[in-house]
Amino acid sequence: MKCIELDTTVSTNSVLLEHCQTGGALPLAVFADQQTGGRGRNGKSWYSEPNHSVNLSAAFHFADYPSYLTCIPLVAGLSILAVLQQYVPTGLAMKWPNDLYFGEQKCCGVLCESVPSQQGGVNVVIGCGLNTFLPQEKQEQYNAAPLSLMGLDIKPLDLARQILAQWQHDIEQLKQEGFESFLPRWQQADFLANRHIELINGPKQLAGQYIGIDSQGRLLLCDGNQEYVVLAGEVTVKF
Repeated sequence: MKCIELDTTVSTNSVLLEHCQTGGALPLAVFADQQTGGRGRNGKSWYSEPNHSVNLSAAFHFADYPSYLTCIPLVAGLSILAVLQQYVPTGLAMKWPNDLYFGEQKCCGVLCESVPSQQGGVNVVIGCGLNTFLPQEKQEQYNAAPLSLMGLDIKPLDLARQILAQWQHDIEQLKQEGFESFLPRWQQADFLANRHIELINGPKQLAGQYIGIDSQGRLLLCDGNQEYVVLAGEVTVKF
């Protein structure tokens, strides 16, 4: 996959969304040493330490609107997890739907956005942000774990290239085998396993025992009386 390398940009996702909207060729990736306006889910911002962060996005074309489209963020997170676990075999986990945690701290976020393709079907942009180093005050401010906290010293561009290769592999697996083939990987790394959680989706709020996810990537929750199937929402752990 071709990867455009930039010194600075507002958002690598935005660069690729514009590329998709003008009918540019895919797949394509963008990496930046510095990102000044990184976005997260639900309109949140993402802080990237200049020259010490992986600011990476990749765009893929899908010929139709496949049923597994909503599972792409989960798969993208599992791809990053697989790469990091080569260096940090313990302590990493996936928090539904697509955040990576080291211990109780978030270490990587994923944002997926889609636009209709001029050739038919849909183009999906996968973006991720993770910091290889953060000053102590930034770690405390954002409750974030940089890779240096895990004892990992790696150049951001080298790590980005490994993530890109894993994304390509796993997106192809998703197309061929569906999301069900990823369930064992998710279950082995599930941050929410055996936890009580609270979930907010717009005006709707739920609380109860986390059960897991289903073959469509939806969260399963039981409040003691009823089981709920949730497609999207913001999850917090009840301690």
